[in-house]
Amino acid sequence: MINLQERYKALIQSPSVLHFSEDFKLFKPTVASHADASPIHLHPEVLVFGKRMEQYLGHYLHTNPRYKVLAENLQISRKKITKGEIDFLVEDLQEKKTLHIEMACKFYVFRPDISYRDLDCWVGPNGKDSLAYKLNRLKQQQFPILYAPETKLKLDELGISAISIEQQLYMPGMLFMPLHDDFPLVMLNEKAVGGYWISKSDFIKSDYRDKQFCLPPKKDWLLAPQVGENWMDYDTAKDLILLSLQNQRAPMCWVKSTDGSFERFFVLQ
Repeated sequence: MINLQERYKALIQSPSVLHFSEDFKLFKPTVASHADASPIHLHPEVLVFGKRMEQYLGHYLHTNPRYKVLAENLQISRKKITKGEIDFLVEDLQEKKTLHIEMACKFYVFRPDISYRDLDCWVGPNGKDSLAYKLNRLKQQQFPILYAPETKLKLDELGISAISIEQQLYMPGMLFMPLHDDFPLVMLNEKAVGGYWISKSDFIKSDYRDKQFCLPPKKDWLLAPQVGENWMDYDTAKDLILLSLQNQRAPMCWVKSTDGSFERFFVLQ
């Protein structure tokens, strides 16, 4: 059975979606073996995916001797109305500097039919998010909140000044190309390419009948298909995939071939 430690380790060892950014410095966990070090005591079953990933990163920062966590999920309010949140304020004891880390674990598929701008073509599997939108929101809203007057009151309590804080983005996740097509990865990390996507119509027409399927819940999407449980035949999987699409949810599929090889893909509407 897949456990918390495996999910945590998968996050910490996941590559960054971004290869570089002109707007953000990138945070990268630096000690690979640390992912095995400390047992996790979380309550993830009641958390949405994003908050679950934040707790995993929090565990990494709290148990890594390189870092001292000064604050996490710091609510910034104005007249009792929440204006935003700072994910992590951390002292990097090795580099002797204070970090403001914003985290977003993302899965994007490349849809070349959407736009002529590459970043606009990277969208969430359900089409409700885009990489361009997320980066713009980080640049225009999430990171600037560090300099809001309401934030200064919080920073004063911690004895630190916004001007001395370095802002970094942590964006682990996966990228998915169209089946049989490759496109240049502008700004993006080729190591984050985790598979491909296929349309519903092409999936139905394709021959997957000799393969076994596993449809992992989102909390397991970062894991390797080899750890899959509850494998099923194509016909059973197809019914579940079509039902998921009917409910506006593009499913991730782990597929096992008779030769023992594995692949990972999304089926899109």
